[in-house]
Amino acid sequence: ERMVVKEIEGEFKIPFETPRGLKTHLKGRFDLLLQDKKGGTWLYDHKFRARIEQSNVETVPWDLQLNFYLYSIMQYTGKRPAGICHNIIRKPSIRKRKDENHAQYRARIESDVVKRPEHYFVRFKFATDIDMVARFMLDLEQMLIEFGEWMDDGCPTYSFGQPCNGKYGMCEFAPLCFDGRSELYHSEKHKG
Repeated sequence: ERMVVKEIEGEFKIPFETPRGLKTHLKGRFDLLLQDKKGGTWLYDHKFRARIEQSNVETVPWDLQLNFYLYSIMQYTGKRPAGICHNIIRKPSIRKRKDENHAQYRARIESDVVKRPEHYFVRFKFATDIDMVARFMLDLEQMLIEFGEWMDDGCPTYSFGQPCNGKYGMCEFAPLCFDGRSELYHSEKHKG
C-alpha cells in the first residue's frame, strides 16, 4: 500500500497533566509518520539490533517508547494513530579480516546483505486500538507519579532486578550507583 509522508523525525513537546494534578511535558522525536489512503496516521520506527529474535517482534505492542510515541502522536494530531510499522535492522556480525582493506570489507558486507535480506531486515506492522492507548495511559500516569515522588522526596533508586543488567552485562556505572565508588570515574567541566 502506498502511503504519503507526513513528517520525518518530527519533534514534539506536549503539556501533560495526570488526573492527580502532576504537570509535566512529554517530549521526544519519532522517526517517521505516514498517512494511508483512508487518512490514518502510521508511526514508522527503526531499530538496529545485533540479533533479531521473535521476542523483538512479539513485544512491540508493549514497548514503552513506541506506546509513548503513539500517545504523543494522538495528542499532536488530535486522532488515534492507525498503527505502528516497526523496522528492525540487523547489524552485520561479519568482522573485518586482517588481510582485507576497508573497501573489500564493505563489499563483503554488501554482498551478504543482498544475498540474505531477510536476515538483515524485518518489518512488523500492527494496527492500534483504543484499549491499547487507554492501558498505556494508566501505566504512563503511574510512572510519572512515581518519578515525581522520586524527584520530590528523594526516594531511593532501585539497583536490584534488571534495570542495571543488560544483554551485554552490568552497566559500567553500577559501582557508582550501588555504593558510591567514584574512584573508577572522573568528571570534566566543559566550556559551553
